[in-house]
Amino acid sequence: MKKLFIILLLSFTFTLSAQTRYFQAMEFTAKHLHEQDALKMHFDEYYKDAKFNSGGVYLQRIWSGRDGSTHRIVFISDIDNPGRADEQGEYEWTAFVLKIQNYIKSWDKVYNGRVLSLQSSDSETIDTFHIYDIIPSDPEAFKKAHDYFVEKSGKNIWSGKQVAFGTYDIGRPNGATHWILTSGENERDIVNTYDKIQSNYSKELVKYLQDRGQVKDLKDFTVRNLGSYFNN
Repeated sequence: MKKLFIILLLSFTFTLSAQTRYFQAMEFTAKHLHEQDALKMHFDEYYKDAKFNSGGVYLQRIWSGRDGSTHRIVFISDIDNPGRADEQGEYEWTAFVLKIQNYIKSWDKVYNGRVLSLQSSDSETIDTFHIYDIIPSDPEAFKKAHDYFVEKSGKNIWSGKQVAFGTYDIGRPNGATHWILTSGENERDIVNTYDKIQSNYSKELVKYLQDRGQVKDLKDFTVRNLGSYFNN
């Protein structure tokens, strides 16, 4: 398994083609959490001046809810416009992978998917994300209900935050087919958002729950950004 994930990193490319947002997430367990800053330093060195055709890379600490894994790397791009505009040589990429491998005990899950709905944010204070792994019985109805609720709650709830819905297409964690993401400055801020929704948008929330159809909730977890590497 360890060799498989190293090979995946060394040969990492985006291969799908269509106009939508694509991501690949690779979870791992760090050898020692106190070496987290040293691990991040290698990401900073490799990606600090990176120019991407689209999207970028996240290094994230898995804060709660996942079994075993401590971190993940998320590559994200437009599916038909991937990679770096300032493409690095094979030597530089291989050297980077070998450096970070020194801090990694095991490579765990890897999964790929799409972002179907997204309200993005440029706020640098939004670095904590709450993710739900789900199986909606009717994905089209779910997306419609999700988009309607986000629009109705709008700026009063989601201003400066990210909220998203998407798919797991390969390597579905916990058997999930889809995911929902909300965000905040920290866990307290995210819970405060939920409290505002229940207090001020109860009718819209009930409609959302009714219109989205049956949903199987499988797992929820939180992550925090350690490094975000996108075009300046």
